Amino acid sequence: MSRVVHWDLVLACLLGGSLCMPSGALAEKTKVVSGLVGAQDTQSKEWLALSPTEADQVVIQHLLSLLKPVGKFTQDKSHNVEATTFVTQPYSTTYPYVCRQDRVTLQYQYQGKFDATGKWLDDERRPVGVEAQATFHIAQLPVPGFIPGTSYPVTACDASHPGAAARWIAAPHVTDAILAANLFRMAEDNVRAGGLVPTLCDKHGTLTCREWLLSLDDLSKMDSVEQCSASSSDSVCYVLSFDSVDVTIIGKISRDDVERITPAAITSVRIDNVITLME
Repeated sequence: MSRVVHWDLVLACLLGGSLCMPSGALAEKTKVVSGLVGAQDTQSKEWLALSPTEADQVVIQHLLSLLKPVGKFTQDKSHNVEATTFVTQPYSTTYPYVCRQDRVTLQYQYQGKFDATGKWLDDERRPVGVEAQATFHIAQLPVPGFIPGTSYPVTACDASHPGAAARWIAAPHVTDAILAANLFRMAEDNVRAGGLVPTLCDKHGTLTCREWLLSLDDLSKMDSVEQCSASSSDSVCYVLSFDSVDVTIIGKISRDDVERITPAAITSVRIDNVITLME
């Protein structure tokens, strides 16, 4: 099946709790207002009226209801427990075709125990902190920016969707994931049409650079994206990681896209083998 993306049309349409302590434990409540101004929903009204103790209980219940344990610990080089990872249920973003799931890693370390005077009593391994990583599933490309007068079906993002077999892309922010994926799709289309040749690429068997790039035409192969340095202020640069391959794409963004997720042109593409050294 052939795929043709009308990028010109898209661009033309654009306008422009020992470890976790809830804040209620500090005996004060903070009201944070985000998003569009509108009517207060029922849940917010109820939660904001809770006492600090009640708020703590509700927050802990919410947190536990979100996290799905993976059922195992990871080890360090000495075979001691280092961490365990939870994932949240998938949830919707403000962009069509894009779901989000967060990985929350509980870190363990060997720590000293002290009495009230600061005297050392013993050492023990215990949980010490958490790290969070946002991941995204993109069901379809390109992901459009804001186009007045258009609408899209609601993307199903919940415990059953997109499903256990779905692959997730780690990225600093949802717009990074979308822009990098849109850049990759445009780069593929340009290479397939013969209008772009990868500037540099490591040898990959008998495949040419063009064939190698086109062989990656599957979002389920993408593991992560991260920003890199572009040569000019009107350019963007991303490194997209596919298992043992890194693809670096530099492009330009449409000046009419206020959300900065729609590429206007691809400047260069580079493909590198990634070699993992085991210590």
